[in-house]
Amino acid sequence: MRWLVDVTALGSTEKDSLLVEADSWQGALQVARAKRGETDGMAGFSIDLLNEGCRAVDPGSRVSYDVRRAPEGSPGSLRAPAAVPRPQPPTASKIVFKREQDRTRALPLTYREYVYVAPLGTTEAAAEALLRGQLERIRTSLANLPAGKLVNLAVFDRPFEGKPTIPPVATLEWKDWRDAETVTFPRQAAEHVAPTVPPAPAPAIASVVVVQRDPFAIPKVATSSTSTAPPPPAPPSQPRRGSTPRLRAPGARVREEDLIADLFEAMSDLHFLRDAIEAGDFCLAQVMERLPCQAGLVHLYDIDRREFVITNSLGSGAGALLLRRHPESEPMLSKAMRGRKALVIGAAESVTSPIDRYQSLGGPRSVIVAPVMQAGRFLGAIELLNPTDGQPFTEVEGNAVMYVAEQLAEYVATHGVVTDPDRIGTRRSG
Repeated sequence: MRWLVDVTALGSTEKDSLLVEADSWQGALQVARAKRGETDGMAGFSIDLLNEGCRAVDPGSRVSYDVRRAPEGSPGSLRAPAAVPRPQPPTASKIVFKREQDRTRALPLTYREYVYVAPLGTTEAAAEALLRGQLERIRTSLANLPAGKLVNLAVFDRPFEGKPTIPPVATLEWKDWRDAETVTFPRQAAEHVAPTVPPAPAPAIASVVVVQRDPFAIPKVATSSTSTAPPPPAPPSQPRRGSTPRLRAPGARVREEDLIADLFEAMSDLHFLRDAIEAGDFCLAQVMERLPCQAGLVHLYDIDRREFVITNSLGSGAGALLLRRHPESEPMLSKAMRGRKALVIGAAESVTSPIDRYQSLGGPRSVIVAPVMQAGRFLGAIELLNPTDGQPFTEVEGNAVMYVAEQLAEYVATHGVVTDPDRIGTRRSG
């Protein structure tokens, strides 16, 4: 198979045109570079896929390589620029979604997520090559930042608006603390799943700003709801795009180095939920899946009565605590709110005041109370009690739960507090 490779220095109008024989555009690119005496690797290259070829750019030497199928009847060698038609503009590696999160003191994680669209029929091998090339560019751009970097990439082979109806061709995840990337091919896996399984969900979206422009955005829930009917059930839980299963023993915690990154990815689905009650259930499920414990509670703040109301519960015996109210001066809640960070009580410490909700669950051994607040405004709290493995909660785990509390605060501030007894009671009975 013959290929034309146009080599151009960026910013220059002169090009070197080569005709090469190869089985694929990847091979054509390698042969052309070898003919030019370029034997170094291609790490850091940016690769845009074309309908029949690619455009590769070496950012180090600032040289581009336009690779395309040679037309029938091409001469055996080419050097005259005028004899070679200029390649069409790239139609691939267009970014259709991006999410960028820089590390903060509360969230020591640098996150990059990009979703690309390539031409229809892009092979898994080509999609993987594209993602690995983009990863090298991203790693270079993040090289001077502290450790704690997470990158998620995906490539589709057809454009879409809103939620895609098919899985991506390939995904790539990279964590710098593991220094290894994981490539998966979700479409290949989906072909072996029964047709009743729902299609893959949309790219992860965690920013409220992004959600507000999403066509599936949900109207804000009023604080003083009078409706007794719960909203329609949420769609069934689906594996997130690009996520990989975590293999660990039943009841085991997610390791501290993975915990915040794990929750960061999971919480992107929060803003698609219908109201603060569903959001509370979602947050408890996420943290207790990764930090198994005896009980978890979500309190929402009733500003009219200046009380915290338990609106969500998870764990044995915790359902009996729903709708229980506590004044804003309650010792544990008040201390967490004043500190504006997660309160972590370990095995060597003790809860100095008797707390009735703890006593009803057998007493506290280790507790996390994370305030849900925004700009000093009380919105609620997330509370975890007694890890099931008997080991106390750690400060790192407290920071991770605090991140979830911050995300819940964004949600509640946007969608409204729900303290309606019928809404909460219906949830409990379900």
